[in-house]
Order: sequence, then structure tokens, then C-alpha cells
Amino acid sequence: MSIIKAKQKNSGIEKDKKYQIAIDLECLGMLNDDVWIFHPCRLRAVNKLYENGQKIIIFTTCSKDKILDQIKELNYHEIIFDHADYDFIVSWKSREQIPFFNELFDRDYKIEPLPYLIDYIST
Repeated sequence: MSIIKAKQKNSGIEKDKKYQIAIDLECLGMLNDDVWIFHPCRLRAVNKLYENGQKIIIFTTCSKDKILDQIKELNYHEIIFDHADYDFIVSWKSREQIPFFNELFDRDYKIEPLPYLIDYIST
């Protein structure tokens, strides 16, 4: 994936490792007139990661009672209302969210090592 934290740069990404991937709910869709609308390709991508054994943690600032009934088609392990430390964090405020989803499509929804590392860390 193109999103590599400093600790991953040194240790690399392992092909068969199961990662914790925290995804901001707002980068998967939007709330419109109190109805949650998913971006279909991103919903499919997250559900495919879930099927492939990755641990999906959804985080959001939306109200719990407003959201939980509306996201039943999304497969995830945990939903939290705070940020934490994970292998990958995909946020709607992040410039890397589009490359993350684009590379998921290109790699058949698998997290694999790159033949090269893309370094977003300035030195």
C-alpha cells in the first residue's frame, strides 16, 4: 500500500500478515438528510478486506444511535468513536485515502509488500 508509517518503512509489509486497519466512516460515504449513503466501491473494498481476514476498525464522530442501524451492510470488527494506534488509518482528512483505495482495487483487495517503498515521511 502507499500508506507507510515510519515503523513499517523499517520492518516492511508482510504479505500474509493480518493487519488492523482503522477507517474513518466518513471516507466511506456521507450522511445525507439523516440517511447514510455509502460509496459503493469503497464499501465493497472494506467488505473484501474483512473477508480476507484483515481486522477492520471503523471510527467516527457521528452519533452512535444515528449510525449503527444504517451501516448494517458494512462488515467490520469494531466501531469506535476515538482515534487509536493501528497499522493503517484511512481518514477522510488524509490525502492518502484515494491511493489506499486505488491500490486495493489494483491488488485484488490484498495487502502485499511493494517491490519498492513509497516514503511519505520527510527527512
